Amino acid sequence: MGKDELHEVSVAPIPPPLLPMEKHFSTADDTSACHLFTSAVFSLIKLTITVVLLLLIVITVLFFAFHPKELQAYVEDAALSQFDLDGNLLRYNLTLAIAVRNPNNKLGVYYDSVEARALYDGSRFGFAVLPIFFQEEESTAIIKPDFNGFGSLTGDSVAATYESEKERGFYTIEVVFHARIRVKAGALKMRVKKQVDCRVKLPVAAGGGESPAAAVAPVFLQRTECDVSYTWFLF
Repeated sequence: MGKDELHEVSVAPIPPPLLPMEKHFSTADDTSACHLFTSAVFSLIKLTITVVLLLLIVITVLFFAFHPKELQAYVEDAALSQFDLDGNLLRYNLTLAIAVRNPNNKLGVYYDSVEARALYDGSRFGFAVLPIFFQEEESTAIIKPDFNGFGSLTGDSVAATYESEKERGFYTIEVVFHARIRVKAGALKMRVKKQVDCRVKLPVAAGGGESPAAAVAPVFLQRTECDVSYTWFLF
C-alpha cells in the first residue's frame, strides 16, 4: 500500500443531550392528599366538639352536686378622715372593712390576687393591693383596704359634685375590687374572675376636713351590700 493511499473513516452521529424528565402527578395522588387533609380537619372538629361537651357535662354535674352559692360582700365599716379637693388635686385618707362571705359548705376559695380601686364621680383616686388568702367553707373573711395620699381627679363634673355633696354633708365614694380566685370543688379547681363593686356614702369629716390633724373621721352608720359579678372558666 502506497504512502499516498487514502482511507475512509466513518464517524457515528452524536446523540442529542438527554433532557430532564418531567414529573407528572396523577389525579389519584391529588385526590388522596385532599382526602387526608379533609379527614384531619373533620377529626379536629370532632375532637373540639367532644371536649366542649365533656366540659359542659362536668360543669352540670358539679352544679347539681355542690349547688354553688354566690359569694357575698358587705361594707361593715368605713372612715374618711380627709377628703379635700383643691382644683383637681384631691388629698384623701379612707379606710374600709369589707366582709366577704362564702356560704358554700363544699367549696373553698383561693384568692390568688386582690386589687382595690377607689373612685369619686367616676374618677379613680386610690389604688391598693391586698394580701392573698384561702377562705374556708361557710366562713367570712374581712379585708381592709387603706387609701391614703393625694392624686389628680379628671372629669368636668368632679368639682361641682364635690361642692354639692360637701354642702349636703356626705361624699359618695365607689370602691371596686378585682380578684382572681380559684374555687376548689373536691379534686377539681376552677378559676374565676371576680369583681366586687361597693358604693358608700360617707359623712364629711368633723372640722371640715381641712387637715388630717383637725379632722375627725365620722362614724360609719349603715352596713352596705356590694354587687358581685363573676367570669368562670375551667383549667
